[in-house]
Amino acid sequence: REMKRGDAIELKPVKVGDREQEYLLRVTFDQMLSAVQVNDFQEPICFKIVGVARQWLKKNLTLNGRCKVGERYFRISQNLAKTEAVTKGNQPKEAMESQTATLMHTPWSGMVAILDGYNKVIDPVNVLQSVANDLMVEPGQKGDAAIPKPNDEEDTKKAIRLAWERKVVGKTVITMFNKAVYKIDAVLWDQTPESTFIFQERTQQGKQTKQTTYAQHVKDFYEIEITEVGQPMLKAVPKNKKESCQLIPEICYVMGIQGDGKTATQQLAKINPADRFLAAKSAAESINSCPSRKENPKTKLHEWYFQLGSEPISADARKLGSVKVQFKDSVEIKDGDLSKSIRLGLLSGAVITQWLVIGPSSLTTWTETMEKLAKPMGITLSPPKIVDFVNIKQTSELQKVLEEHVTDDTQLVLLMTHGVTETVTEWDLTQAYTLLKRFCCLTKPMASQFLRSDVLKKARAPVKNMIRLVLQINGKLGGESWRVEVECEKTKPFFHRPTMCIGIDVFYNKEDNSKCLGFVASLGRENLEYISLATMIPADSAGAMSEKIQDFLREAFVAFARKNNELAPEHIVVYRGSARPEDLELIEQSEVGAFLAFIKNVKPMTALAYSDSNKPPTSSSSSTARVSDAKPYNPELHFLAVRENVELRFYSPDEKAKASSEAASSTDDGGATNPIMCNLKPGMVIDDPLLTPWGYPSFYLNSTQASAGVSIPSLYSLLHPNPAKDDTLSTAAPLQELTYRLCYGYFNAVMSIGVPAPLQYARKLAEFVGTSIKQDPHPRLQNTLYYL
Repeated sequence: REMKRGDAIELKPVKVGDREQEYLLRVTFDQMLSAVQVNDFQEPICFKIVGVARQWLKKNLTLNGRCKVGERYFRISQNLAKTEAVTKGNQPKEAMESQTATLMHTPWSGMVAILDGYNKVIDPVNVLQSVANDLMVEPGQKGDAAIPKPNDEEDTKKAIRLAWERKVVGKTVITMFNKAVYKIDAVLWDQTPESTFIFQERTQQGKQTKQTTYAQHVKDFYEIEITEVGQPMLKAVPKNKKESCQLIPEICYVMGIQGDGKTATQQLAKINPADRFLAAKSAAESINSCPSRKENPKTKLHEWYFQLGSEPISADARKLGSVKVQFKDSVEIKDGDLSKSIRLGLLSGAVITQWLVIGPSSLTTWTETMEKLAKPMGITLSPPKIVDFVNIKQTSELQKVLEEHVTDDTQLVLLMTHGVTETVTEWDLTQAYTLLKRFCCLTKPMASQFLRSDVLKKARAPVKNMIRLVLQINGKLGGESWRVEVECEKTKPFFHRPTMCIGIDVFYNKEDNSKCLGFVASLGRENLEYISLATMIPADSAGAMSEKIQDFLREAFVAFARKNNELAPEHIVVYRGSARPEDLELIEQSEVGAFLAFIKNVKPMTALAYSDSNKPPTSSSSSTARVSDAKPYNPELHFLAVRENVELRFYSPDEKAKASSEAASSTDDGGATNPIMCNLKPGMVIDDPLLTPWGYPSFYLNSTQASAGVSIPSLYSLLHPNPAKDDTLSTAAPLQELTYRLCYGYFNAVMSIGVPAPLQYARKLAEFVGTSIKQDPHPRLQNTLYYL
């Protein structure tokens, strides 16, 4: 009932055991909340209401025939519960359909509901039959082909065990009878469904300890009859660490993309933009048309005076123009694809005359292929010195080979291996890779490459992979594959004076809770040369990040001045990757603050640029500031936080499909139809403030072409300068143009990528150092892309 401030409700006494206990419920009225308060990004109540509304939306996922699988909700095909043999080859796959709902808060428009749909691929046959399909010689062979027999030869047993490990170890499986998801840790060859275990059963008398077999347990509780009692058990990662979890392969189905039919499976997993758009609209309709009941999200939202719109938000977008890229000849790129232009020849190829190949002699044909591919590109690749080395597991022997054959004149070390075999595991390959990289990054600084024959052979297009390998080696040894025209009329505000582009990223290693800082800065106007710096950051040191950034800035400025006739950068553009929403304030305070503190303390710059040289800078009448100038140094700093994999999904009307649809329906009655949607094209920019979160000036940029599924743009938020204090929004369009053009400068991909090249280099560097060498690399490697 309606109450006034201070009113109390006294409940009747409740008898508890032999005594009565009184309860007093006091209701306190605070105040009404206005829409402005609810939508205010700075109000704590805003985040509370967003969390409550998000939970109500998620409840809708239990409706309309969906069931919970793991932590998500899916509509599952009934065919997945059947175990049927299929022929070897490209097996048909099935997918579980799901719709997701979440909320995003924007300071300018309040809460925005994000509705999406996606598929999860499941193998239609159980694990036992799937392994048998991989091993069978004749179509229709039953699941017992996957079970080792006592009289089998030793090689046959090894092949069967290897097939099991490849199929399930490290993979995710689902048991369809209870819709539970597990990650498989190992195959238990000493246990079968006939093995016994002890469990506790809840009865009316309490918990009782019982002993039974795995096969009998699933028969008693789930009415499933196990047909192959000799199959091994699967060890799964338990949800409770104090428990153990074993699964019968015959009732498990592998989830995810794998196997010979990987291409077709990827197409099934990736929903095309048109269908995904319709799935999102269907989710909105299901929420708004849900029958009225207490748990109905629509009813709950209306209680708080919220309403879910029936149509998606429309926003204006701009399409940036084509990008000129210089190979041997200059080409205009409109769709982000550089692969066709590689045949023109690289801008400048590396000259490799002294290189060492370590590996089995049977794999030397790969080096011959590399030489054939390198010549048309303009890369000089002389015949290598080959050392026959077979046992990749013997890391001590590998260390001796490296110490014996690597000299100061060696430019490149290539380690080749067959990959995973019956005797070599992934762990063995990781150990060999780590040894190679640590030797070539710490002991003898030089370029190195690790080549796995099994990966190349499984690839759909081995030649394309070999071309990428050659491009990697060219980049590691200082070759310039192509040049992007970043300096043009559209980016003129940044390049009428010297400009440095910087990428910063942090890699977090979950295995040992360590983190590594990657810092990559351009050294020229054309963004072809970089200085790459990395270091491990102590986890318990709050100020270490700021200190290291200032140290790296000093080294970058020195290198920039030496490359540019003692000129200092007067524009600094920073791209900070892995920027989570909750970290933005800290990044602004510590990292942006580190840049500003460094710039403020650069006085005089002569001492900085010539700390190890007595040669004074040359005089010049140029109006551009030099490092020897005595006037205060005050460059323009643009600091952008970059976030990939944003929640929002963007769709663009397909004009061609729209025209065809209108022509086909011109004779109909003219009823309303859903628009046909397609992916964003490379170069699409959306900077509508209604769709930008976090309270900073931001823009979305789609810089790459999605091969399958839906394209996801990256979000760039300007942390500095502060638009409330500095009138710098006039540089928004040139900054977007510069960002897009930098996405073409990554030498490890023959296409435009999702983030600017300096940031992608910093990300690769941080991950490489943080996982493989875990030490500061040798200083001689700073001016190379050794980490590609």
